[in-house]
Parts: sequence; C-alpha cells; structure tokens
Amino acid sequence: MNLNDDYYFVIKGTSTNSCGGSRYSVTILTGRDIVAAAEDELINSGDRLENLAGISFYEDDDGIFHPERELSDDEKFQLSSDVLNDDGRLFWPFITTKTSALEFVNEAKEYGLENEAKALYDSWDSRGLLD
Repeated sequence: MNLNDDYYFVIKGTSTNSCGGSRYSVTILTGRDIVAAAEDELINSGDRLENLAGISFYEDDDGIFHPERELSDDEKFQLSSDVLNDDGRLFWPFITTKTSALEFVNEAKEYGLENEAKALYDSWDSRGLLD
C-alpha cells in the first residue's frame, strides 16, 4: 500500500445521531487524504492513531513523547477508516480496482447514489485508471 498513490472510491455519510438525519455522498480520495482527515479529527480530541493501536510512547530528554514504533501504511489506513466510520457516520472506502469499483457502485445503490457512483466509475474506467 502506498498512501500517496492509492485512490479510493468512498461512500460517506453524516452521523445518524444528528437531528437533521443522514446525508450521503460519494467521492474519490487518496489514502493520504483519508489518514489526514482522521488525524485532524483525532488531534481535535487530543488523541492519536498510535493510541488507538495500543502503541506505547516514550519521553525523550526534551520532554517530547514519541511512539515506540511507527505505524505501517496499512495500519494507518485501517485505523483512519475506523475513526471516520464511527459515531453513527458512514465511511466506506473501496480501492480503485475494477472489482472493488463495481462493489462501490452496488453499495451506493442502497443510499440512492447509484448515478453519482456510476459516473465516478465510468470516468475512471474510460481513462483506463481502474486496475
């Protein structure tokens, strides 16, 4: 996995816990975009992906805390997807392969987004961008 080079079709939705009801949409994001969104959200709550992974921290001589180990790109991606798919929200990434993209279109039907998902699929497929 390469967070900078991997693209994902994404079905996302606002929280089902809100009084306004859920709103769903589809988009394309890089793995890096997904991780950055989760990290931003966690920073606002005073947390980090490493905490969610159960990684210990050590303090250096300057009083700065560092994780005992770095997370792999796969770990960052999975944890980030989990962060963005919590509290009643929907966040489903599908890698931009032909098989996964067809799953994306089928899942999008359940949220009334078939036309939007198909347009993204067709756009990528017509340019030969699906693996």
